[in-house]
Amino acid sequence: MADPNSPQDTIMPLPLAKRMLALAEKDPLGCAFGLSKDKKDCMLLVEKAGSGKKIAAKLRAEGKDLTLDPGTVRFGKVDFDANDPGTVRFTVNRAEAGGTLITLTRFAKKCGYQAIVINIDPALDDEAEDAAVPAAEPPPPTQSAVTPNPIDPTALKARLTALVQKMIARIALEPARKDEMTGLAKNAQIMLATNNLKTATEHCDALETILNTQPPPTTPPLDAAALKARLTDLFKRMVARIAVDPASKDLLSALARDGQTLLQAGGLAGATAKADALQAALATPLGSGTGGAKPEKGEFVKMQTSRLIWEAARKKVAAEIKHYIAAIEATFEDDDEEDRVLDGLEKLDDILLHMDDALTDTLDDMLDERTSPEQYQKLLAEAKAQIGGYEAYLNANPLVQKLEGPTPFGVNLSVGSTLGKTLQTLRAALH
Repeated sequence: MADPNSPQDTIMPLPLAKRMLALAEKDPLGCAFGLSKDKKDCMLLVEKAGSGKKIAAKLRAEGKDLTLDPGTVRFGKVDFDANDPGTVRFTVNRAEAGGTLITLTRFAKKCGYQAIVINIDPALDDEAEDAAVPAAEPPPPTQSAVTPNPIDPTALKARLTALVQKMIARIALEPARKDEMTGLAKNAQIMLATNNLKTATEHCDALETILNTQPPPTTPPLDAAALKARLTDLFKRMVARIAVDPASKDLLSALARDGQTLLQAGGLAGATAKADALQAALATPLGSGTGGAKPEKGEFVKMQTSRLIWEAARKKVAAEIKHYIAAIEATFEDDDEEDRVLDGLEKLDDILLHMDDALTDTLDDMLDERTSPEQYQKLLAEAKAQIGGYEAYLNANPLVQKLEGPTPFGVNLSVGSTLGKTLQTLRAALH
């Protein structure tokens, strides 16, 4: 049933589209298509007479009140290959705008076809509006039907699977190109399923080109001079703190020393983490140190609270990642390679594996009333080392820092900030 609210139905209703594409199976017809401004719909117009450029002018005029984005309009011809009748083939003047492949493929399926192919011919920009659409060239002799295909479909399928796995991680780093990358992957899968191996290979090549390019930086680089000034200021505050709180000397001095060492070695991210930890330690109230014995009752309460905070942070991050994976799975639910696509999410699972329950176990032992003062001090050092290991992993994993805010899959994330801030709080509590 036609959708009265669909821009496509206004431009060319589905029954008419089916008839026009059926005619194009015999001889090429002029066509034009363009995206709506929200990139959710693609408006296709096919006509029996007239050049693609003339049809594009008509599409722009009729789509003006239908939220058509004129900058996405492409024109040319539509035809079919007798050896692949399930694929609609477009030849247009320019490369399609992002989102076209997905929306146009969806419409082609409504018309009874399996896939689309979009080829580019820049010479179409120079054609006159009243130029006739060139007739289809006669098919080559039957030699092509018996020529063996040099492309190995099994190897191509394995290549596509590997590219899709890389694509999942890349989308998290470069969400602006999600539509472009997923469009290439989906069309490659469709072409592979219909044994159109040459076109599938071309889509794989295009996807691999994107994945091999360096993604643009999404966060400003750390300022070494500003970080040096910050560490200098923290050092001055540390000297004053040690004068009135000698028990804090070892921890504060170690943080300051590590921060300076990392800064001099160019490890700005690590130096920033040490500066954050030093600042948090300086913010703790005086007299909260444990000395060489087990902490007082108030300190036990603080550690119990810290344990609960850590467990809550781990559960929150696990829930966000689980939701994120479910959203990605829903996006690819129509793909034949769905199971293999999810294999590309191993890097997300790796975060949960590193944020394990080892620290929780150590805190439990520290809170055990049977723990001696000597054992307590060893466990305290172990807890600090575990926190340092978690922080080192977070600082060295660029993906963690990208899992923040809105995502192209409709899930809001706060993985990096939640874990980072919680670990800072714990480090300050275990002074």
